[in-house]
Amino acid sequence: MIWVISFLALVASTLGCGVRPVRVYNPDYAAMLAKRSVSLAEDLPKRLPRRLPKYLLDELSEDLSEELPEKLPEELPSVIGGRPVDIDHVWPWQVSIQTSTGQLECGGTLISQIWILTAAHCLVQPGKYIVVLGQYDRFKNENSQVMEIAKFITHPKHNKQTEHNNDIALLKLSSPVQMTSFISPICLHSFTSIPSGMLTRCVTTGWGKTETVLNPQFLQEATVPIVNQTQCRRVWG
Repeated sequence: MIWVISFLALVASTLGCGVRPVRVYNPDYAAMLAKRSVSLAEDLPKRLPRRLPKYLLDELSEDLSEELPEKLPEELPSVIGGRPVDIDHVWPWQVSIQTSTGQLECGGTLISQIWILTAAHCLVQPGKYIVVLGQYDRFKNENSQVMEIAKFITHPKHNKQTEHNNDIALLKLSSPVQMTSFISPICLHSFTSIPSGMLTRCVTTGWGKTETVLNPQFLQEATVPIVNQTQCRRVWG
């Protein structure tokens, strides 16, 4: 069992290129992006459909609702239950945000050739951090690309004192990434195109803390339930 501490990751749809999507719409954040004239659609490349391994598809069809705790403990690294990823390129949109010396800071999700979705609490500073893409083993770089950061845009209502409120940010790369079988943006279908019965669970990935190490060598994955606002407030308080 692992404890994944990083924000990771939005997941793609089995209808097109991965697992089922998680869609969170925040009108305040959408308005902020529109005001800054940030356009992501033109950066999205066309991609061939992809499928997940059978073991993940089987897990995504199970019911996780009974696994929710009544209330989370005071000190919780985050998501419970996981394992190392079995296939090294099944999550090609997973990125690692690191210091220039290689220290892992946060994770993120590649959503276009120059934009990454991550957590606002990461407080990434351009010039002090880099983004590593296409990495499965943190100690090997044969399929990875290292990119510099041009801009870090946090949600305007994110509060550092209450980290989990509006905890979302966009990170702009200094140049477009080169697409490979190990690096490609996440594919998210529109909310209305996904049957409601499919929106019950998702997969989160990252190099977060496990029971034995702070940052594991290999990318980890965990299947977690998608809960409504009432359940979320009950658990988080």
